[in-house]
Amino acid sequence: MSNRELAIDMINQMPEADMERIVNFLNALRISEDPFYSAENMARLERAVTDLNAGKGTLHELIEVN
Repeated sequence: MSNRELAIDMINQMPEADMERIVNFLNALRISEDPFYSAENMARLERAVTDLNAGKGTLHELIEVN
């Protein structure tokens, strides 16, 4: 049995409540480690959306970065 098959088999044997706790923990871990989801960046994104909704955006061609 491969590691993947073994992991799937173990997951299928877990009680539903345990599975939910593990999935929630892993999702929180991934998000908290990603700097994109930092409080500072989320505030910046909210300001940007507010500005765009207020018509303060600027239309331009795609900017390609090498």
